[in-house]
Amino acid sequence: MKQVIVLRRDLKMSAGKAASQAAHAAMLFILKSLHHYYQGENFKEYYAHFSPEQDEWMFGQINTIPGWEYGGIKKIVLGVRDYFELQVVADLAKQQGLECHFVIDETLQATTALAIGPDADEKFLGVTDHLRLYPEEESLLKEAVQDFFHNWNGIVITETDRELLRKIRDLT
Repeated sequence: MKQVIVLRRDLKMSAGKAASQAAHAAMLFILKSLHHYYQGENFKEYYAHFSPEQDEWMFGQINTIPGWEYGGIKKIVLGVRDYFELQVVADLAKQQGLECHFVIDETLQATTALAIGPDADEKFLGVTDHLRLYPEEESLLKEAVQDFFHNWNGIVITETDRELLRKIRDLT
């Protein structure tokens, strides 16, 4: 049982901003559940599509809140390049029957995060297993170097610059 939070790297959010967006995303499942419950909607009908794992987490954990603080659900925070990739991941998740919620930040006026699940670990296969942890600075450096070499347009650089770029590429 896990929940995956996906954050956009192109927004270059500070660590604090990224943490707050991930926290908002992590809470969306329970907040939406409570909203439907308190709005008088038919709770059982609303959750009829939930997997047994989701049902157990939602209703079993509520009765054991102190235990939930120490274990609960694993949360994994991954990163995508931009909004387009975030949308592709959401579409893949929905095809697997995973519940998805987007976080839209008013300050940035952008969709910053995607919450997927919680649900059984195996349902995430093929959906998020190709993504890297967020922010994984080393990966960002590697990505920048790859982009540089990919977008090479005959820029003239010195041998010293070339050697430095090779060392950076080899480190990543």
